Amino acid sequence: LLQGGASLFGVLTAVTACGAVAAGVLLSRIGSAVDDLTAYVLGVGVVGVTVAVVGLVHAIPVVLLATLLAGFGFTAVAVFGTNLIQQWAGEEYVGRVIGLYRTGTKGGQAVGMILAGVAATAFGTPATLLIATILVLSTAATLLPAVGRSRSEGTGSSV
Repeated sequence: LLQGGASLFGVLTAVTACGAVAAGVLLSRIGSAVDDLTAYVLGVGVVGVTVAVVGLVHAIPVVLLATLLAGFGFTAVAVFGTNLIQQWAGEEYVGRVIGLYRTGTKGGQAVGMILAGVAATAFGTPATLLIATILVLSTAATLLPAVGRSRSEGTGSSV
């Protein structure tokens, strides 16, 4: 897509990791500024938008910024997803539920990569990334009513 080879791939991977570290630092400092469900949905949205940028934009500096934000979004999803499980699962089930969540997440990533490879072969990489964007943003949109309910009921917990 960007034709940068292994060096560019390495830089993009490192920049994603920098976004993840920045998220860890920032998210630990924002405290109760945002509830967990809202932060989770925002993280999913950020990931969706960054996938679209990578699929549509071929300017390396823009893609670098998008991958930095993707690292931030992925970390927000992981942190706040775990927080939500800890809040919603019974105390005696938290460990098992988190284990299932992590297994499903990692397994889902593997299956998604296989499907994305097949789709990219059939439709091209940009089209596949746009399809992925639609799926991710649709997921975030589906969760928005729950955010509204948690805010109105005061049930969304903070970091």
